[in-house]
Amino acid sequence: MEQYSLFVWDLEQFSVFMDQPGGFLALVGTFLTQFCHFPSLGALFIAFFLWLLAFLIRTAFRLGESRWLISFIPSIFLLLFICRLDYSVFILKTYGMLFSQILGLISAVSIIFIYRKWFESGNHQIIFILSSVFVFFPIIGIYAMIPAVFVALDRKDKKVVSFLAAVIICICAPLLCSFLPDIYQRINRKYVFMAGLPYMEFQDNIICMIPLFLAILSTIIIPFTKKVSLRFSVLSLTVSVVLLFAFTNWDYNFKTVLSMERAICCNDWNAILRLANQQQQPTRVQVLYRNIALFQKGRLTEDMFKYPDGSASLRTRSIIPISYICAAPVLHYCGMVNSCDRLVMETSASFSKNIYFYKYQARNAMLRGEYELARKYITIVSRNW
Repeated sequence: MEQYSLFVWDLEQFSVFMDQPGGFLALVGTFLTQFCHFPSLGALFIAFFLWLLAFLIRTAFRLGESRWLISFIPSIFLLLFICRLDYSVFILKTYGMLFSQILGLISAVSIIFIYRKWFESGNHQIIFILSSVFVFFPIIGIYAMIPAVFVALDRKDKKVVSFLAAVIICICAPLLCSFLPDIYQRINRKYVFMAGLPYMEFQDNIICMIPLFLAILSTIIIPFTKKVSLRFSVLSLTVSVVLLFAFTNWDYNFKTVLSMERAICCNDWNAILRLANQQQQPTRVQVLYRNIALFQKGRLTEDMFKYPDGSASLRTRSIIPISYICAAPVLHYCGMVNSCDRLVMETSASFSKNIYFYKYQARNAMLRGEYELARKYITIVSRNW
C-alpha cells in the first residue's frame, strides 16, 4: 500500500486532495500510509487508531460497565474492511484508503463528543446540526452526517423538528457542494452522497464495502442500546470477531505476491526463490517473479523446472489483468525499458500516480542514459535526494 501511494509536501498536491468533499481524510490517510514502509510501524498506527476510535465511542456515548465491550465493534468491522482487500490494491484510485475510513469515524465521534461536552444542554441542537454538516462535510464527507443523525435522534423534545432539520441539511449540503465546480473540480454528482468513501474502488463490487457500512451503522446504533446487558455485549463482540476471522482474505498466494514484491524492491532474489518453493499451486504472477529471480541469478534455464509451476486464478472479485500487477518489473528486468515506461505512464494515467511507478521510470531513464530525467523522478518526493 505504501509503494502504491504518493504523498508530497506540495500545494499542487494538496489541491488534488481537496478538490472534492472528504479530501482531508484522503490527505491525512496518504500521509500516514508513508509509515507502512516499515510494516510493523504501519500495523502499530492502524492498531492505535482503531483503539482510539473505541475509546472515543466509549467516552462520547457514555457506555457503562455493561456496554463498554461493544465500543470495539466498529473498529473490528473497519479492520475487516482492510483485511478483505485483495489484488485490487494494485490498481487503487482512492488515496489513503488504509487510514481514511478509520479517521472518518474518529472525526465523526469526536464531533459528537464536542456536542456532548458543550452543546447538549440548552437550545443549540438545531444550530449544531446545521453548522456541523455545513462545516465538516467539505472536510470529512459523509461522516459529517453521523453527528447530525445522532443529535436528531438523541433529543428528548422536538425530536421531529430535529430529525427533519437533519434530513434536510444532509441532503442540501452535498447537493450544494456538487454545484460548485470551481471549488470541487473532481466531484461526481452521481456519488455525491458517498463523498469520503472509497466508492471508486468498489463501483462494481459494492459487497466489498459491507464491513464499512456495518462500521458506520454500528456507530450510529451503539448510543441507543441503553438496556443492553453485559452478556449481550460479550455475545455481540464475539460474533464480530468471528466474522473478522471468517471473512478475512486468507489467500496465501496473495500474501506471497506481496512478499515477492517487497523482495524485488530490495533486490533480494534469494527470498523470492524461497517463497516460490512454498506454494504448490502458484499464480502466473508468482511464476513470472520466480523466473525473474532465476534470470538475475543466472540460473533460469537450469533451474526453472525445479520449482512448482501452475496457473492458479487470482482470488479477487475485481477483473484485474495480470499486466497491472507484474508487467512493470517483468518488462524492466527483461530489458524492455521503453515498453515498461509506456505501460507505467498509461497505468498512472488510468489509476493514481505512486512511488512504485516513479521508481521504475527513474531506473529506466538511468538505463537509457537520461540522467536529468532520472533526477526529476527521484526528486519528486524530496528535493534533497
